[in-house]
Amino acid sequence: MQKISLKEKDNKLSKKTKIVLIVLISILVVLGIGTLLFLKNYHIYQTEVIKPTCTDKGYTQSTCIFCKKVLRTKYTDALGHNYGKKLLKTESSETDFGEKIKTCKRCKKEVSYPIFPKSKMKKFYFSGAPFDVDRNMTAQGIMTYDYNGERIEKYVKMQYADRNTSRYVKHNYNITLYDDKDFEQESTLNLMQDLSKRSTWSLFGNYYDFYNLRSTVANEIFKQVRSSYFAANKEISGDYGTLSSEPVLMYVNNTFAGIYRLFAPIYEETDTDLKAVVNASYSSSDTKFKAETDEKGAWQVEYNYNLPKNYKDELKDSEIIEKNEWIFKSLNDLINFVYSTDGDEFKNGISQYLDVDATIDYIITVYNLCAADNVSNNIMLETADGKVWTPVLFNATSSFGLNTNGKIDNYERVLAPDKSNADKGDYVSDTPSMLFEKMMTCFYDEIKDRYNKTKDTVFSADNILSLFKKYKSEVKTSIYKREKTAYKVVNSDVDLDKNIKSFTASRKKVLGKYFK
Repeated sequence: MQKISLKEKDNKLSKKTKIVLIVLISILVVLGIGTLLFLKNYHIYQTEVIKPTCTDKGYTQSTCIFCKKVLRTKYTDALGHNYGKKLLKTESSETDFGEKIKTCKRCKKEVSYPIFPKSKMKKFYFSGAPFDVDRNMTAQGIMTYDYNGERIEKYVKMQYADRNTSRYVKHNYNITLYDDKDFEQESTLNLMQDLSKRSTWSLFGNYYDFYNLRSTVANEIFKQVRSSYFAANKEISGDYGTLSSEPVLMYVNNTFAGIYRLFAPIYEETDTDLKAVVNASYSSSDTKFKAETDEKGAWQVEYNYNLPKNYKDELKDSEIIEKNEWIFKSLNDLINFVYSTDGDEFKNGISQYLDVDATIDYIITVYNLCAADNVSNNIMLETADGKVWTPVLFNATSSFGLNTNGKIDNYERVLAPDKSNADKGDYVSDTPSMLFEKMMTCFYDEIKDRYNKTKDTVFSADNILSLFKKYKSEVKTSIYKREKTAYKVVNSDVDLDKNIKSFTASRKKVLGKYFK
């Protein structure tokens, strides 16, 4: 059989056939292009009506069956929600929010309305992101103050006043109120009776926990000691340089955060010419008046009257140190005098640097209540003229002979005064302070006289117990119980009668022997 090559086969196509094929292909191409152009410019639409919903508009939608082009016309307005009546979902209680809701009859969307707690106590509601603090230990949000049905809303900065999360069940905060969301214009409010308006306040937690409640009682006792002196001398009235406070309820995003104690910080500007306040942030030789100090030492400047209120935010560290130099110069004058003088020189000259009567009252209070921390690491001093300093009792949580577990230790040795003619085996102070030691030696008669006038009145077990009951009665038992379910409290169930009577008897024995 003879083979024919492709080339030979192609050669067998006639010229006429080739022309016909070319014409047919051209016709097909033209028809294809024409069809595409036709379909592109000619639409056949299918139409449907989209009904409006509560939140979206309605319209007529036309879709081309060829190219799927969509046209929307004949828009109609959204219907809006068709809510029914508000219905009770959860009853409010004395401490917790309740809730009412209303539901849309069409889309079933629910709107929630809070029912405020029923308690008549003062309340703070913080609204904002969860308290995830920044590097400055500060959170920002909106604070609503609620009292007797009146609600005042302000912007707020909340800053940790302590960082000891292992000891405190709840944190303590300093809060500053503002009128604007940019936190530039501070807002002054009078949150307590008989106090001038101010923007900065302190909220101390653990109110139900006896650990913090005794600080409030200690402050009241110091006020009683101070008032007994001033009443005799007719020099001053009111709080006698102590801090005013009262209980409030705290909420974060409508969730009960516990009972707090609201304090008006002593370093806020008042009617007096307050110049500066310093406090000892930890115990060291500085705070025991045994060495000079500076901005980087144990003493911290809480308030400087000559600087803007927010100076720590507005100035650089070097500028802060420079602006606070006068405070440390004045403080060092006091410290230098304490550790460089003895005997008559100390007694005759200390009043140039220290309010002697206030210090005697402070020592009497601290030794009677066994407030060991307030000898060094918790001591606070204020000056009104930049020369004479006055001790102020503030944080006295370590007092009344109780550990944080609520048990009494051997407090016959803690803060027991030492005297050369006494049995040193019975009187060994575990928190020595050069200031306290020299005051106890040089002003022994004056301190003894003040002690004898107060030992059976201010420092009696009956008076101390009455103060605890007074402050505990400010908050209803039901609210205390709610606090206990919200937080693990340290020693809220202390047997006060037994422990306070035992404690006061122990201190009376120690101090009675010293002041025999």
